[in-house]
Amino acid sequence: MPIGPILIIISNLLLLCALVIMPNFFIYKTHNILTLGVANLILGVTVLIYWKVKKKLPTKDQWLRIIIWGICYSVIYSIYLYLPNLVSPSFFVLAETIAPYLGLFFAGKALQFVNSYKFHFSYSIPTIILVLLSLDKVFNNGEFDWAGISVLASLTTLQGLSQASARKLGECMGGVEAAMALSLFTGPLLIISLFFKIQSVGLPPLPQLFSLALLMAVIGLLAVSTFVKGLSTTPHGPSLPLISSIVPMSLISDYLLNKEITKLSAVLSVFFLISISISSLISGNKREA
Repeated sequence: MPIGPILIIISNLLLLCALVIMPNFFIYKTHNILTLGVANLILGVTVLIYWKVKKKLPTKDQWLRIIIWGICYSVIYSIYLYLPNLVSPSFFVLAETIAPYLGLFFAGKALQFVNSYKFHFSYSIPTIILVLLSLDKVFNNGEFDWAGISVLASLTTLQGLSQASARKLGECMGGVEAAMALSLFTGPLLIISLFFKIQSVGLPPLPQLFSLALLMAVIGLLAVSTFVKGLSTTPHGPSLPLISSIVPMSLISDYLLNKEITKLSAVLSVFFLISISISSLISGNKREA
């Protein structure tokens, strides 16, 4: 399999590891998100030191991408934290499925994607499986809360904008540097967004907070750097279902952890991983013009 798709899959596996272990850090969700904020703050300070040593700064366009990513992710986590009743697991699946396509549009790559007909068949099957997974999740949970549709649209748009920023930044910046740069505003904005929640639940033990934040900083750096590098070395078509592979991965993880999912979701998840592997092999590592 070409290196680009492998990097995106590794990125999603690292993200899945973070999603599995993070809820076990603290009792309160606020403290877990605070851990992410501090982890991003560590990476942001690191990249500032790096730029100081190298005597370089991002261009205006790069700054814009970095700021957009930070705003998007701080708002996404704020929605999960402050509006939990409006954010269902089904909406998460739908947002993860739709966002990569929206991100390609925001990155100005939509026309290239439409014109690259030679890749269409190879990634159409995993895309169809993702849609079936989304529908199965929605209809089996009976979660069509129309009050949350606007939240779903917001989550999808924010994720699409953040992915577009990662695509554009990866074209002109190395994976590790881009990953640290994207953390620059994410950390402070996440911490600021937690102000009211922290007042009600208090701070967690600081030694535990900083040790866990350091662990998440390492995982986050590896996940985002491989994600950015993977996007820059994978054709647009195959990259779309690959980005969304976190959905079937998380469902398979839930199944292995004896969490309740439908048999259809489990089977579709396995078929998705098989089809996306075949798709990546067929498409090769060519970049679309």
